[in-house]
Amino acid sequence: MKKRKNLLFAITLLVLAAGSLTTWAISRANSKPATINSRYLEAFFQRYVASLGSQNVDQMMSFYSPDATSVMAWGKEMNNEDRKAYYAACAKAFPNAQFYTKRFVIEPTSETSGYITWEFGIKSGPQMAPFMGVYKKVESTPGKEFDQEGVSTGQVASIDPSNLGEIKKLEDQVAALDKEITSVDIQLAALNDSLRSEKGGPSAGEGTTNSAERFTLAEKRSELAQRRATADQQLLDTAVSSIKFTRQNSFQNMDAFLKKISGK
Repeated sequence: MKKRKNLLFAITLLVLAAGSLTTWAISRANSKPATINSRYLEAFFQRYVASLGSQNVDQMMSFYSPDATSVMAWGKEMNNEDRKAYYAACAKAFPNAQFYTKRFVIEPTSETSGYITWEFGIKSGPQMAPFMGVYKKVESTPGKEFDQEGVSTGQVASIDPSNLGEIKKLEDQVAALDKEITSVDIQLAALNDSLRSEKGGPSAGEGTTNSAERFTLAEKRSELAQRRATADQQLLDTAVSSIKFTRQNSFQNMDAFLKKISGK
């Protein structure tokens, strides 16, 4: 009797332990961070980089929130008014400057917020006006690809909550179109399989009917694909327009660059 009690007690402990392990495993699985889609942040950054090569100051500034803070060379903090003046001075002094992104890393906290870090290089081109009080044509340095290099990091977030509802609506629209396209693809595949499996080939009437049906389905798929492309572009534009830099830090050796353009 005593042995039986001990056996039952051991079985009970085993069941409890197994239950605890299962609970721990489920809890651990649920605690793993889900992968966040960074598509919108990548599109935002690519458009930002493109704006830097446009020499359009207003376009550059459109990527910053109204109260964004930028920390530039020498640890100087700038608000948007300061940054706009800096961009304008750069565009005037180096109108042919080319900005290159060597590599970048996105750390999303949501699909429309997170941190972006990038390494950059700048080919300044000929200097056409004073820059920070220095005016001398920039000469290329043998063996050096860029006139200026550095690392920037920016914090970005969606600052227009009303856009989030529109983004969700457009995402649902794209998903619905994807579902329709998949359905048409399945119908086309089934039709093609049916044609291939017919022995001796289809009769003239059947061939005409199947060809007409295939043509109709192909037209429908093309129309759905066009609608999806339009909706997806609208989705991307809406998402990107809501994302702004709220803070940015840039690390570059401005002293070395000023010495370079002054001929020292």
